[in-house]
Amino acid sequence: MGRQRRRMAMRRECLHALQPKAYTPRTPDSTHGLRCAPNRRLDQPKLTRANQVGVSDSTYLPLANGDWAYLCAFQDRCTKHVVGWHAGATMPEELVTTALQRVFFAQSPIPSLIVHSDRGRTQ
Repeated sequence: MGRQRRRMAMRRECLHALQPKAYTPRTPDSTHGLRCAPNRRLDQPKLTRANQVGVSDSTYLPLANGDWAYLCAFQDRCTKHVVGWHAGATMPEELVTTALQRVFFAQSPIPSLIVHSDRGRTQ
């Protein structure tokens, strides 16, 4: 059935398509001008064991009901395993700190552990 025929059939039945309202989730602002830590991994040799460097990032996930969930995950850079994560309805600082606490519960950090994250910040 062509598009025009579907439209006509819907009109006859007094049906119309529901358009979800446009929503742009709030993401971190990486142009905040705040001081950033130096990249300590620049020109370093390849990692050979776990629990040396952790990386993290935050993202948003669309939910079936139209809402959004925010996710922060920490990954071991050597093994590529996710070692801690947390999801929530908003993206406050606690999203990141709770995920990091879960990393420390899963594995004890070594004194030289480096944790790298993007340069954004929550609004």
